[in-house]
Amino acid sequence: MSNLVILPILLPFIVGSFLILFAKHHGIQRFLTAITMVGLLLFSFYLATLVYQEGIYTLQLGNWPAPFGIVLVADMFATMMI
Repeated sequence: MSNLVILPILLPFIVGSFLILFAKHHGIQRFLTAITMVGLLLFSFYLATLVYQEGIYTLQLGNWPAPFGIVLVADMFATMMI
């Protein structure tokens, strides 16, 4: 379940790279961007609920320990900032 911590970072990158295919269709770009932002808003509420009920989530990218690797943390403050 801690893999959900990276979704607010990856989803805009994935959708942004997908929007390149619709370079000349600004209406489609706006629609997909709006859907993505609503999805991120709903997901941030879901993640905040999970953190409130179960505690802090952490994700070590590449299984590297904290001083050497990147560790993503979802606590109540971080979920409020999303």
